[in-house]
Amino acid sequence: MFHRFKGIAIFTALLASGCGLSTQIPASRPSGLEQFLMARALERAVAQLDLARFSQRTIWVDACSLSGAASQPERVANHQYAERYLLAELKRAGAKMAPRKEEAELQLQVFFPVLGIDHAESSLGLPAIPVPLTGISTPPLDLYRADQSSGHGKITLYAFDRGTGELLENRVLSSLGQAHYDRYKILLILGYTHTDIFKTNSDPEETKAD
Repeated sequence: MFHRFKGIAIFTALLASGCGLSTQIPASRPSGLEQFLMARALERAVAQLDLARFSQRTIWVDACSLSGAASQPERVANHQYAERYLLAELKRAGAKMAPRKEEAELQLQVFFPVLGIDHAESSLGLPAIPVPLTGISTPPLDLYRADQSSGHGKITLYAFDRGTGELLENRVLSSLGQAHYDRYKILLILGYTHTDIFKTNSDPEETKAD
């Protein structure tokens, strides 16, 4: 009788947890979604800067960013991407890149104090319940669950006259860009996603059922 009860308990727990054999391709680090959030936040921050004021001016750019908690290779990659993206947008706005710092009309000091991602989770329902004598637990049963991810990018830019070293009037620019990807599930089966990572300046935010 004891063995029969134990077998039924194990079978029930496995069935409830949806256990099975499967092969999954490991996700990249950071994930594609995390890269999308960070890139979108950066793009939106840069788009708010009035870079046209540097049109036809010869410039030199020095950039720095906070390290954050990311690994060293990830920090370097994020910084390089942010700096090169800003340089590309400056060129698109008509700025000219000086071959050497001494030949620039303006020296731009660019700071990326924020370039990262936040995650938040909330749920309402039944927690995981240990199955007696098995060492395993049933999965949590969420009546409502929200998984929210947001990307943030902040840029501050100072323009100095190369000859005098003076900060140019009205040449301090600052902006903040954000992006979000939120997933919701209601009553275990009803789910939808609300995001703006695919949104351009003229598009509405996207909501779709899972």
